[in-house]
Amino acid sequence: MASIHEFPGSPFQRALAAGVRANVPTGVIGEPGQGKTATMESSTSGWGRHCETVIGSNREATDFLG
Repeated sequence: MASIHEFPGSPFQRALAAGVRANVPTGVIGEPGQGKTATMESSTSGWGRHCETVIGSNREATDFLG
Protein backbone atom coordinates (compact mmCIF):
# COMPACT_ATOMS: atom_id res chain seq x y z
CA MET A 1 0.00 0.00 0.00
CA ALA A 2 1.32 3.42 -0.93
CA SER A 3 1.84 6.01 1.73
CA ILE A 4 -0.72 8.79 2.04
CA HIS A 5 1.93 11.17 0.70
CA GLU A 6 2.32 9.14 -2.50
CA PHE A 7 -1.02 9.42 -4.27
CA PRO A 8 -2.09 5.96 -5.51
CA GLY A 9 -2.98 5.20 -9.12
CA SER A 10 -6.76 5.15 -9.52
CA PRO A 11 -8.79 8.38 -9.59
CA PHE A 12 -10.90 7.10 -6.66
CA GLN A 13 -7.83 6.41 -4.54
CA ARG A 14 -6.26 9.77 -5.45
CA ALA A 15 -9.44 11.61 -4.40
CA LEU A 16 -9.63 9.56 -1.19
CA ALA A 17 -5.97 10.22 -0.38
CA ALA A 18 -6.41 13.95 -1.00
CA GLY A 19 -9.40 14.10 1.37
CA VAL A 20 -7.65 12.11 4.07
CA ARG A 21 -4.44 14.09 3.70
CA ALA A 22 -6.40 17.35 4.01
CA ASN A 23 -8.08 15.91 7.13
CA VAL A 24 -11.62 16.47 5.83
CA PRO A 25 -14.55 14.03 5.98
CA THR A 26 -14.80 12.15 2.70
CA GLY A 27 -18.09 10.78 1.40
CA VAL A 28 -18.43 8.19 -1.34
CA ILE A 29 -21.61 7.60 -3.33
CA GLY A 30 -22.19 4.77 -5.79
CA GLU A 31 -24.03 1.62 -6.69
CA PRO A 32 -23.94 -1.39 -4.31
CA GLY A 33 -21.20 -3.96 -4.74
CA GLN A 34 -18.50 -1.74 -6.22
CA GLY A 35 -16.11 -2.17 -3.29
CA LYS A 36 -16.39 1.36 -1.88
CA THR A 37 -16.30 0.28 1.76
CA ALA A 38 -13.56 -2.31 1.26
CA THR A 39 -11.36 0.15 -0.63
CA MET A 40 -11.87 2.92 1.93
CA GLU A 41 -11.23 0.64 4.91
CA SER A 42 -8.11 -1.00 3.45
CA SER A 43 -6.65 2.31 2.27
CA THR A 44 -7.26 4.21 5.49
CA SER A 45 -5.99 1.38 7.69
CA GLY A 46 -2.87 1.17 5.53
CA TRP A 47 -2.34 4.88 6.14
CA GLY A 48 -2.93 4.47 9.89
CA ARG A 49 -6.17 6.46 9.79
CA HIS A 50 -9.65 5.77 11.20
CA CYS A 51 -12.54 4.98 8.84
CA GLU A 52 -16.15 5.27 9.97
CA THR A 53 -18.68 3.68 7.60
CA VAL A 54 -22.18 5.18 7.48
CA ILE A 55 -24.64 3.49 5.13
CA GLY A 56 -27.25 6.03 4.06
CA SER A 57 -29.93 3.48 3.16
CA ASN A 58 -30.03 2.42 6.82
CA ARG A 59 -30.67 5.98 8.04
CA GLU A 60 -33.51 8.49 8.03
CA ALA A 61 -33.12 11.70 6.02
CA THR A 62 -33.33 13.67 9.28
CA ASP A 63 -30.11 11.96 10.43
CA PHE A 64 -28.29 13.92 7.74
CA LEU A 65 -30.42 16.99 7.19
CA GLY A 66 -31.67 17.68 10.71
